[in-house]
Amino acid sequence: MSAIGTLNTAHIGINVTDLDRSLRFYGEVLGFETIGVGDADGRRYAFLGQDGRLTLTLWQQAGGGYEANRAGLHHLAFQAESIEKVRAAEAALKARGVDFAYDGVVALREG
Repeated sequence: MSAIGTLNTAHIGINVTDLDRSLRFYGEVLGFETIGVGDADGRRYAFLGQDGRLTLTLWQQAGGGYEANRAGLHHLAFQAESIEKVRAAEAALKARGVDFAYDGVVALREG
């Protein structure tokens, strides 16, 4: 064990290009509540969570889209209540015209 002790994930911070669009996605599709919003030196941000528990912080400060070959967040995973809820989220995304890298639900080794 390290000198700091055991650590658990508290929340994830994500840089976004459009805070309003991101709030709609995380709220309407994934069901996150907006806990708070603000502005720090011209950078808008929002705290998102469920049942009052902070899960994500979105910062509108990204200058461009995601680039797979650059350092940064590789992926963000959430555990859902059921496969039916995952399929409902997939349908909501498809209804919004989202393009998927893979077709359907993809099982990962992590479970």
